[in-house]
Amino acid sequence: MNTKNWIARATAVLGAAVMSGCYTYVPVERPAPGSTVRIEVPVRSAVTGGRDQEDVASMEGTLISAGDSIVMEVSQLKEIGNFRQIKSLDTLRVARSDVSGIATRSFSKPKTVALTAIIAGATTVLAVAALGLGGGSQGSGKPGGGTTTGQIRVKPIFSAILHAISH
Repeated sequence: MNTKNWIARATAVLGAAVMSGCYTYVPVERPAPGSTVRIEVPVRSAVTGGRDQEDVASMEGTLISAGDSIVMEVSQLKEIGNFRQIKSLDTLRVARSDVSGIATRSFSKPKTVALTAIIAGATTVLAVAALGLGGGSQGSGKPGGGTTTGQIRVKPIFSAILHAISH
């Protein structure tokens, strides 16, 4: 594969990383209608006598209104068969007193910069490896005719990418 193809692919990967960005959730008291919010509701059961448990259920969606109750639109993507998907939209209404936390989704510049740097580094390392510029020695073969080649450890790169995405 020639250098122009690698540059085009690296640019596409970096562009996708920058455009998608990373988000973080910031706790708020009064979220603005139309924003993407995540609410947390304590889990209650008949077994515990109605007392709150440690667990909470999180729901994410677009806020419609926030007054005495939180009204939000929640969408789910369900797969039917191998190649069919159905997107369902539901309106969820929860009393404000039942909500233990509200957070709005906002763009996180530090996470996006870190993810972009990791992807750029990984792309550069893989491009260098594919182009054969990463080391190794030509012509200095072993007595049996074998040659010494360079080695790139890929697992730490992917571990760093997954760590950055999940945090």
